[in-house]
Amino acid sequence: MIRFPDVFGTTDEFRNRVYEQGYMDIETVRPEDVLDAEYDRKWLPDFRQVFAIINIAGEQGDFNSILLMANKRLVKCRLSPNVLIKRLKLQFVLDAHADVGGVAKIVGVKKFVPYVCGDFLLVPVGKRNASNNSWVRVYTSGEIWEYIDLKSLIHYPSISVVRIPHSEQAMIKRRGKCLDILRYYQKTAACISTTIALPDELSEKEVRDFVTRKNALNLEQLSRKLAG
Repeated sequence: MIRFPDVFGTTDEFRNRVYEQGYMDIETVRPEDVLDAEYDRKWLPDFRQVFAIINIAGEQGDFNSILLMANKRLVKCRLSPNVLIKRLKLQFVLDAHADVGGVAKIVGVKKFVPYVCGDFLLVPVGKRNASNNSWVRVYTSGEIWEYIDLKSLIHYPSISVVRIPHSEQAMIKRRGKCLDILRYYQKTAACISTTIALPDELSEKEVRDFVTRKNALNLEQLSRKLAG
């Protein structure tokens, strides 16, 4: 087993446990294990630096998520995994529900719907608690998968090793859902691409703004329909 035991922002006891095990188990990490904390409900991480969102909603205390960051740091925050997933649209061009969720229905993904946008892929894992799931990154550069006793270990090189409570087959299926959705987006983009010279290229922020407007219009249309 390849070990990356270093972890920061935690108690010495937790760090020693990770060192002895050779992995961090999303089922056993608790708020009190993590010292680094973000109390502001408006705080958001740089999501591209997030490798796991561990659900602690329903635990006693002020915090609802623990994040594994690319710098090996664990940080707990007040935002629930559901809120964090919802706010991905503030940094990426796709909305988890309106965009990715809509495409998931089209391609037949009904359960364990992932979030995908380019090379940023998150899949839900673990037991659902307080209506929230944990999430882990997949298809990251150099990641290695190991399967032991119906559990999966994700080796994120130079970051950490994370254990999740799912078998090899379960994770193959969940990762496959990402590819099903990405295939749709890739083919759609190819079908509507043009060779016509366009005057200016839109920035990522402009695209996100357009997506926000589109979602607002869809919500407005839905409200009108419900109002009769």
